[in-house]
Order: sequence, then structure tokens, then C-alpha cells
Amino acid sequence: MLDRVSAVLFLYRAPLLVLLLALTGVAGWQSRTLQFDASIESQLPLDEPFIQTVLDFKDKIAGLNSVQIVVESRAGEIWTPAFMKTLYDVTQEVIYVPGISRESVASLWTPNTRVYEVVEGAVDGRNLIAQDILAETITPSQIEHIRDDAFKAGMRGRLFSLDSKAAMIHVAVQDIDGASGKKTDLVAMADTLERLIREKFESEHITVRLIGFPKFIGDISHAARDVLIFFGIAFAVGALTLWYYSRSVALTALVLLSSAASVVWLFAIMQLAGLHLNPLGLVVPFLVYAIGVSHGVQQINLFLVATLRGHTGIESAQRAFARLLLPGFFSLLTVLTAFAALLVVPIPFVQDVALIAVIGVALKLVSSLVMLPLAMSYVHFGTAHVERERVLNVARQRIMAAFARDARPLPALVVLLLSAVLAVAAISQAQQVRIGHLAAGASELWPDARYNVDSSAITRDFNVDLDSFVIVTEAPVDACVDYQVLALMERFGVKMRKVPGVKSIMSFPEITRLMYSILQEGNLKWRVLPKVPDVLAATTSAVSETTGLRNSDCTLLPIAVYLTDHRDETLQRVSAAARAFIAANPMKGVTFRLATGNGGVLAAINNTVRRSQFTALGLVFGATSLLVFAAYRDWRAVICCVVPIGLSTALGLWLMAWLEIGMTVSTLPVFVLAVGIGVDYGLYLYERIETHLHEGLAMSDAFAMAMREEGTAVFYTALTLALAVGCWAFSSLKFQADMGWLLAFLVLSNALGAMTLLPAMAVVLDRVLPRRKNWKR
Repeated sequence: MLDRVSAVLFLYRAPLLVLLLALTGVAGWQSRTLQFDASIESQLPLDEPFIQTVLDFKDKIAGLNSVQIVVESRAGEIWTPAFMKTLYDVTQEVIYVPGISRESVASLWTPNTRVYEVVEGAVDGRNLIAQDILAETITPSQIEHIRDDAFKAGMRGRLFSLDSKAAMIHVAVQDIDGASGKKTDLVAMADTLERLIREKFESEHITVRLIGFPKFIGDISHAARDVLIFFGIAFAVGALTLWYYSRSVALTALVLLSSAASVVWLFAIMQLAGLHLNPLGLVVPFLVYAIGVSHGVQQINLFLVATLRGHTGIESAQRAFARLLLPGFFSLLTVLTAFAALLVVPIPFVQDVALIAVIGVALKLVSSLVMLPLAMSYVHFGTAHVERERVLNVARQRIMAAFARDARPLPALVVLLLSAVLAVAAISQAQQVRIGHLAAGASELWPDARYNVDSSAITRDFNVDLDSFVIVTEAPVDACVDYQVLALMERFGVKMRKVPGVKSIMSFPEITRLMYSILQEGNLKWRVLPKVPDVLAATTSAVSETTGLRNSDCTLLPIAVYLTDHRDETLQRVSAAARAFIAANPMKGVTFRLATGNGGVLAAINNTVRRSQFTALGLVFGATSLLVFAAYRDWRAVICCVVPIGLSTALGLWLMAWLEIGMTVSTLPVFVLAVGIGVDYGLYLYERIETHLHEGLAMSDAFAMAMREEGTAVFYTALTLALAVGCWAFSSLKFQADMGWLLAFLVLSNALGAMTLLPAMAVVLDRVLPRRKNWKR
């Protein structure tokens, strides 16, 4: 059947290639409008209870889609007419940015910034800056009065910095732009803020800092566009590697173009299917391209071997097609299965990445196994080129012969012993890998990225903690004047304040206690919750819903727990303490919902990764084992091909622990993919080993023959892929650079395992449990 398929394909090779090229052109035109999906919902595990809280209250509690803008004076304090005029202008500019919730904008100049003071036995609230004060004519005496009120109202560290050299503007971003009626484009929002705020107002006297989820997504998107540069670098690296191996410009160009064609097909299918690529998932098309290039090495290898034996171009291409169709199919199928295993991670962004990758690898079955051999059939070499290849082939076989020593009993035992020691060390160190992000700020960006620099400065200069864990209190109507409800919330805050990793608490009872002390002429001993309903009502009436601490009918009362960091152990500790208090202090009509804020989101994502990591890896190892058994129908093949990638995975975890890289939704896919990619090398080698065993050769001779035939190709396949992904080390995205190093290490260690540990295990198994004499593959 294989011969018939080959005959038909090569008989009609010209029209098939024309058809594929035409499809590539159409696909390129179709994919020109491909867009990114940067929505926050796509990055959330929707089945997590914490995320249900986030989604249920996203329109009622600002936080996730918020932006903090800091206007900083380089010349001194902010209490000058020139700076106050600049702050006013920035505030007005922000209010009219499309997609901004105007009523949420809070700065020293906005009417929702209130000062409270005692008048005639009550608490009176007024604007910090009176409406009759104009930015153009503000005087030093007016500024001095504003400064005194701002200090007395406790705005230091919140709306202006601890050293009085910067002022902050808080902004919430709407999910739906009220003007256009469309979903707010966060990348466009980030670009608009850069253009209208930073570029317009930053000068030699003023520094503008921007942080928040929309700005983070914008910076990620712009940095991710550098992937085009890495495509170019990978193209060049792949071209050099392929040319060095084949010494043929024609073969090199065909491999590169066939692999690039499948990426173009992928983009077109994504566009037609309505699939959007998250900026964090841009590495997938890049990886799909690199996989195609590495598989092209195998095609080139067999094509050159056949050419050296005197076959014509079309005969060599047919032999390469026939030899690689089945092992190549199973190889790509294992990679496809590895990507599909990521579908168990219940995060839309990861599942979309998995689906896109599955489609991309499936297209390789056409581009690498069919299109490339058909195109290579038109390549012909002269006698001089064939002789040069013959000399190179002899030299390469001599190098690969050194690895054949592992297929002898004594070296095999040494390799197994060293591998066992390495495995024990790797497994012990792999247990040190932690879940979640470990570094401060945005771990996806480098520490010196502008976003992280701004975050660090804001954290240093303000009492604004960027890591918040917000518990939502649902209570009966008018809970603001119910002492029992507020007392319960107060006890909750006291309990959470004692948890290691908690920096501060902000809630309605906290501000109520402050208001009551103001009512009592600022006496600190009266900073308590008043129990008398009338007094409680008088105290809480001054707390506006614009503070975000209550809604209009007091049925929604958030408790913001600000954290020292967003490490997983901190989030688990805070979550456990909150759950324990809720379980021990039930109250009829009052429900505490965990949790929103970036801390709640990260806790939910970490829980998902913690549950999914073993499931995903278990699925891919199990599926890989089944596929290897289906390919060779031999349990020995399963052990020989799967154990080396297991050792490589343990070594990769050890490397993660050493580099202090956490297991996240970015790193988990790398390990899953590395298993699928790593088994390629074992499949290609074991296929030749079993073929020669079937011919009657001893194990040592069978492996020696396999290394001469496939060893160089396996080495160059791994090297090509490792160099391509290794280019990520220079990315402006830190997570992409980390993944580049990690994936390059896993690829090379998998190849080394296939060339050393696989034959050692094969020879030991063959000695301990010899095959039957009448064994047939």
C-alpha cells in the first residue's frame, strides 16, 4: 500500500506542488488580518471558585482592569503651581481616554477625593480642591491649604507619595467602551495612554509612570512582536545548520520554505476558525516552524544517503518518503498528543494554544512528510557534489561510531549506573520547584523593563501594595449601619492582619473606625466601631461609594488584604486563613466570597497548575508509551524510548529549581511539549535498531548501524531545534527567554539520552530478557 501511495504521489508531483503553493498563497492572503486576543478572561481558569468571584463582581469592584498613573516631579515636591497645573492636565486627559470609566478616575483634582472634618457634632465631607480653584490661577497659599488637608485626610502614600515628590491617578478600564459599544482593546488602550499621557507630559521636569493590567498586556504585546525578529534569526540559524549538513542551497531552501508554508496555513486556519493568539502564545507558531525544520533534517539525511548510493533525485526522494512516512507519522503524532494533553488545563488561553499547536503539528504531516519529499525530487547533484558528500558522510559515521560503545555490556552498565545516580539527584532537586511566579513585579518581563521599573518605584514611594487579595462580603441591605455585620468584618480583618505575608487591610469597618475617631476630635482611643445605630449611621454616612468600600445599598462590602508578595506559599497561607475564619464564624445573611484582586487570580491559576501538572505530564507519558508500543509492538521499545525522556524531564525540573523558575501556565506547556519532541530521537533510532535486529545482527552491531544511518541526523535535528529556540534567550520577554533556555536544554538532553541511555537499556534488556529466536518484528 505504501508503494502504491508513493507511486501515485510522485506521478502527480508537479500538480500537487502547484496546488500546495497556490493554497499557501491564498492562506497568506487570508491570514493578513490575524489578531491577538489579550482579554483578561482568556487567561483565567473559569472553573475555579475564585475566578467565579472575579467574574461575578468585575463590574462592581474595580481592580483587575485598572491603571495607576504616577506624575513625578524631578525638581522637588509636588506642592507648586506648575506641578499642580500638570497634574490637573493629566487628570483631564485621562478622563476623556476612550474606554476609561470616568467616574472611577481619582486624583487630588477629582471631586471624589474628599476631606472629612467635624462640624457641629457631625462629620462633614468636602472636595479636597474646591470647585472655584482653577489650575491656571492656583496660588501658593491655596496649595499650602490643599497640602495640609491632604495630610490630615490620610492621602499621603495613597494619592501622593511618601516623600511628596509624586502624585497618583487611579483609573478603572471599562470592559465595553461606552462610545463605540465594542469590547475595550487593552493593547490599544495601552498605546493611547503612552501617546496621550507619557509622551505628551513626560519632560526634563516630569516623569510619568504607568502600571496596571492593560499596560502590562500592552507591553507584552509590543515585546512579543519581536518574535518576527526571532523568526528571522531562527530562519538564518536553521539555514546555516541545514546548509552545513547538506552543503546544498536547494535542499536548505526547500526545507525552510516547506516549514514556513505550514505556519502560513496555520494562520489562515486560525483566522477562518475564529481562533485568536494571545501575545504570550506567540512562541507556538515559532515552535511549529522549528519542529518542521528539524524534521527536514531527517528527510535530507535519507535523500543524501540514497543519492550517495547512485539513485536519481526522484528515486532518492521516494526512498526518503517511504522510509520516513511511518516513523515520521508516529513522531509527529507523539508531538501532537503532547500538545493535546494541554487541553486538560482549564484555562482558555492554554487550551487555545494547545488547539493551535495541534493544528500546526497536524499540518506538518503534509508539509514535512509529503510536500518536502515531492519538492526534493527535483533536486539533482553533480558528481563532484556527490563525492564531497561521500567524504563528509564517512567522517560523520566515524564520529557517530563512538556512541556505539554504549551498546556493549560493560559500557551499558556504566551508563545505566551514571544515569541512575543522575536520576536520583535530579528527582530530589526537582521537588524544590515551586508553583507560580517567584519574582516581584511582572515575571514575564525583565527586571529592567519600564513596567517593572515603574512598579518598583510606585511600591517604594507609595503605600499602595500591588498584590491584593480581596474578599467580597455579601450582606443584607443597609449592612453599613448593622453593627453585627461590621463587627464580623472587623474581626475578619484582625484575623487576616496576623497572617504572615499580609501587609495591611482596608475595609468599610476600618474607615468607619477612622471616621468615628475624627468625630471624637481625632482621639485615637475612639478609633472603634460605634454600637449605637444612630451614631453608626452618622459616622458611615460620610463614606461615599466612590471609595470602592461599599455599593449604593451597602450589600457589597469588599475587604482588601494587601500582601507583601505574590508567591504561592503566601497566597495559600492567606487563602487557608480566610477559609478557616469563614468556616468558624457563620452569620445568617452574610456570605464571604473568595477572592478577587490579582492575588485571588494568581491563587486560582496556581491551584489549576498544581492540579494539572501531573495530569498533563501523566497523559503525555502514557499516550507516548501507547504510541511507541503501537509503532513497534514491543514493550522493550517503550522502556528504551520513554525512560530517557523521563530522565530529561527530571533534569529540566532540576534546572528550573536552580534558575528559580516557577511552574506556571508558561512553563508547564514547555515540559509537556519536550516529552513529545524528545521521543522523536528515540523513535528514529529504535526503528533502525529493530530493523537490523530482524536482519539477524547482534544488538551492538544493530546500534552501530543505526548510528551510522541516523545518528548524525538525530544530532543535527536536536541541534537545529535547540539553536532555533535558544534564540529566545535574547527576547525582550523574560518568560520567553527562560523558556528558550529550558526548551533548548530539554531538546539536547533528550537527544543525548537517545544516543546513550537508549542503547544501554536496549543491550541490558536484551541480555536479561533475550528475545525469542524466531522473533519477528
